[in-house]
Amino acid sequence: MNGKEKMNQEDKIIILGNCSGQTAEYETTNFILFLKGKKIFLDMGPGAIKQMYRAGLFVTDIDFVVLTHSHTDHTLGFPYFAFSNFVERAIEGRKGPDVIPIIALPEVYKGVMDMFRFCHPPGRYPMFNFENLEASNTEKKVFEFEGIKITTTPVTHSVPTIGVSFELSSTKITFSSDTIYDERLVELAKESNILVHEALGTKEIKKFAELTKHGIAEEAGRAANDAKVQMLALVHPMPQYRKDPTKLIEEAKKYYDGKIIVPSELEVLPLNKLHQR
Repeated sequence: MNGKEKMNQEDKIIILGNCSGQTAEYETTNFILFLKGKKIFLDMGPGAIKQMYRAGLFVTDIDFVVLTHSHTDHTLGFPYFAFSNFVERAIEGRKGPDVIPIIALPEVYKGVMDMFRFCHPPGRYPMFNFENLEASNTEKKVFEFEGIKITTTPVTHSVPTIGVSFELSSTKITFSSDTIYDERLVELAKESNILVHEALGTKEIKKFAELTKHGIAEEAGRAANDAKVQMLALVHPMPQYRKDPTKLIEEAKKYYDGKIIVPSELEVLPLNKLHQR
């Protein structure tokens, strides 16, 4: 096994982007999760595929997809993901899974497939297929993929949205997606090694956050404290907080005394460096 192959086998999170919107400097908040040699794409914003290539990955490397909700910063990259998958197989001769499972609410899956069909009729390629594993907007659901336990729960946002956790052996990672403080998310995140939670901003933008049902740093801190997680990653901040994340961290620290980070684009978070549960 060469160095690159070994690196690709390590359990980790690659932060493709970490901003509430796409700007000249920043990309939207999307992730690649490596677990047990499998690669899981979590949300696909408009620049997600470019960021994936910048991270040294191929689209055909992806084994599994999770789409948390319908908003553009979480779904617009999907048609290009499908098209690039075809190009890599047909032109470059790369191999990928015959079926790519997608955990998503039924309406989200339908929406991205409609986008795919509109952009690239008839919306399918002969070399692979997609399969919807339906999440629920009313209850928790549990899935299993190659020995990885994946649990989704509804969270509170302006459109139907799911939070999701991944468990493998003694490692548990939870992603809040876009949400205000939600007890269902806290329950999902219980004793996670890392909670990746939205922090759109601080109390300065609380009224706007309440109107749009986006979480702010204090809510992320409360959730991390109540779920007793080992580490908190603040994500999805507005651009002004990406330039200087100090206020986000200070506000979250009022509620949570563990390690807090605000990851950067293409930052790698090695899971083997987190304390075991």
